[in-house]
Amino acid sequence: NHAPHWTMVNVRNHASAVKRNGLTPLNIAIIILSLASVVFNFGLLKKNRLELSTGAELLSPVATTTSPPSSLVVEDSNIHYKSSDFAVAKRESLNFFDDTPSAHWKLYKERVKWQAPNYNDYWLPIWDETTGKQRAMFNKGQENEEPDERNRPMGHFYQNHFEPEFSCQHERRIGKRGDGGKWICDPHRIASQKECLVYSVGSNNDFSFEESVHKNIGPHCKIHTFDKGPYMRGARKAHVKYHRYFVGNDSGENVKSIATIVKELGHEGRTIDIFKIDCEGCEWATAKHWFEAPVTIRQVQVELHNAVRKTTPQFFDIMWKHHYVITHKEPNTAYPGAIEYAFLKLAPEFFEGIYRLNASNTDEFFEKFPNATR
Repeated sequence: NHAPHWTMVNVRNHASAVKRNGLTPLNIAIIILSLASVVFNFGLLKKNRLELSTGAELLSPVATTTSPPSSLVVEDSNIHYKSSDFAVAKRESLNFFDDTPSAHWKLYKERVKWQAPNYNDYWLPIWDETTGKQRAMFNKGQENEEPDERNRPMGHFYQNHFEPEFSCQHERRIGKRGDGGKWICDPHRIASQKECLVYSVGSNNDFSFEESVHKNIGPHCKIHTFDKGPYMRGARKAHVKYHRYFVGNDSGENVKSIATIVKELGHEGRTIDIFKIDCEGCEWATAKHWFEAPVTIRQVQVELHNAVRKTTPQFFDIMWKHHYVITHKEPNTAYPGAIEYAFLKLAPEFFEGIYRLNASNTDEFFEKFPNATR
């Protein structure tokens, strides 16, 4: 509104006329009217700004809701949720998300459902169960053509399958920049716990991840690292309990299953808040044994190596079967044969109404077609 500006110009012009011609009744009247116009226009401008500000407030989520949810209590223009509205998220996250409103939690679930099956079902399962041919080739009707090998290269496989399907709003990368750091879902929630238990599988004498957990999540975290190397000195500096054996399936010397480790360390019934594993390929053979122990593994941070056409889809089926969602995916561009994944465990109730067929072929299929993986 430019009216005040032009009115002031008018007042100044008449003031100049007064200097030239002297004070006349007409000039007095014009000056009074001009000043009155200035006051009026400034008042109008102030009113418009106030209305604009009020209009902006109407864009808030509460104001645009015709009938606000009963779970909302509005005090001094701030939104406060009743603690009872957090109950669903708390229950279905196994007590991890204790401050997430039910409306927000519903959106989390809808995303997982929308993204299911979270793989490109044109290529997975790779082989047709009745013919033994690769499905991508079979779907094209190319029964006499060379097989479609696009699932074999690692980069192509992970480009087409298994994207993050669940978001942790306050995730952080714990550990050093570059290779070795891991994305942890909302570590502030772990920091606020009375107890914290971390299993770190694979070290190679690099304890930067463990040191970051101790420093950035909290000294209340009891960290156990497992590796075959003689890295006890580095472990002591990193506030780590070091175990000189590897995680597997109790099948060899200095190799123990998670179930055996949990029992020996007295962790039955506990929650392993972070299970970080980088074992240079052992994940394909050992993953099915991770969940045999009487513990709850809250988060899994794993570096996967390459893409094995038979066992890689099986790995993701195992994680889904045990109620894990993918929260992060990070290609290791420095070492193209590896890719980082982060998983979070949720309660079975979270997955009700979400259906996903297996991405892998059955064991019976591989018995019938033993040459399928070649």
